[in-house]
Amino acid sequence: MIEARGLVKRYGSTPDVIEITGMDSAEVGRLAAAQGIALSELIPVRASLEEAFMELTRHSVEYQAAGAAR
Repeated sequence: MIEARGLVKRYGSTPDVIEITGMDSAEVGRLAAAQGIALSELIPVRASLEEAFMELTRHSVEYQAAGAAR
């Protein structure tokens, strides 16, 4: 159901963790409830300002380590 909505799902650090990108925790909870899936915890995770900046500019490298291929 998550994939059908065009959202990103990947398994987290442990087998009982799923990370969903593209909808807030309230939407995830409603979707799970509609499908009869019990969730024990929903934790919204947000990137820091630094992480967001690095993600947005990752292809705009001015300086690289010596010997690194561009």
